[in-house]
Amino acid sequence: MEQDIERKIDQLARLTEENNKLLKKVRRVQKWAQISSFIRYLVVIGIALGTFYFLKPYYDQVMDLYNRGTAQINSLQGYFSPSTSTKVR
Repeated sequence: MEQDIERKIDQLARLTEENNKLLKKVRRVQKWAQISSFIRYLVVIGIALGTFYFLKPYYDQVMDLYNRGTAQINSLQGYFSPSTSTKVR
């Protein structure tokens, strides 16, 4: 009976050590997954900011063109709309 208990205790100790090793591996994988996810987000944010930095001059040119175009359209509307001085009473 005593040998059976010792054998079960040894088996339990071996299984516990194996379980501990597996848990440490799982934790290590989780840690590296978290680090790689953080790095991935940094890269995506960096690419977005870098793209904005390099495209900003083109964006400014397009906005300037748009503003000049709307200003010209507004100035042309004055030529085609009836003025108040030429209305017939």
